[in-house]
Amino acid sequence: MKKAVLVLFTFLLAAIEAAVTSDITIGWHTAQILLCAVVALSVFDFKCGVISAVLCGFLTDCLTARTVGISVIMLVAAAVFVKLMSGFMYKKSVITAVTLSAVITFLFEFLQYLFMFLIPGDKHISFALTRLIFPQVFINALCAAVLYFIYRFLWKVMRMEKERWGL
Repeated sequence: MKKAVLVLFTFLLAAIEAAVTSDITIGWHTAQILLCAVVALSVFDFKCGVISAVLCGFLTDCLTARTVGISVIMLVAAAVFVKLMSGFMYKKSVITAVTLSAVITFLFEFLQYLFMFLIPGDKHISFALTRLIFPQVFINALCAAVLYFIYRFLWKVMRMEKERWGL
């Protein structure tokens, strides 16, 4: 029950991201809510993170008319990266969620810049780092911190309900 509620909440975040976040910007940057949600959820439970990554990635690809599977691969890779790196960090901590979200965002944004601009001949990497990549990393780190506390609250409420009903 607890895992289903967490996955459904992430599914709701995917629908919100596909519908609303393109209109909400902070200095031309939008938070990648779904990426942060998968990272924060994977800190709590890896299986829930992977299930929500597959379902929400598929939903995002369908709603944004992209090639089906691109978001799924990116989000599952993020969940697997969290699982691999959680052995080196304290498992259920806001610092873990923020750090891993920042690292994953940096890798994703840098690889995107590399393939879209640097390889074809753009040599303004300092501009890209200071104006594009680092602001996106900062926004996603803040988003991951907020989502971590929301997931922790839901996790505790579900645990209290389970104890209350003796399930």
